[in-house]
This record gives sequence, C-alpha cells and structure tokens, in this order.
Amino acid sequence: NSTVSRSDVERINALASRVNAAAADLASAAGGGSADLGPASAFPPPSS
Repeated sequence: NSTVSRSDVERINALASRVNAAAADLASAAGGGSADLGPASAFPPPSS
C-alpha cells in the first residue's frame, strides 16, 4: 500500500518545517547575519 495518510503528510511537513528552521538558524549563526540570535557576543566584529 503506497498511499500516505493525511496525518503522515502533516507529520512530515511539521518535521520539515523544524529542519528548515534549524538550518536557517545555523546558517544565520555561522554568517553572523541575525542579531536575533545574539551572535555579536560570541563573534565580535573585527573592528572592535
């Protein structure tokens, strides 16, 4: 049976959303592009 139930789709979509959010947080932290994550304290700018 290759059919996928609606609950399965919703669970997969929810997981994908969490994965995407985590990936975005990591990318932002790595690039220091988001002040919301507070990367400035961990990665001070070279000018300081």
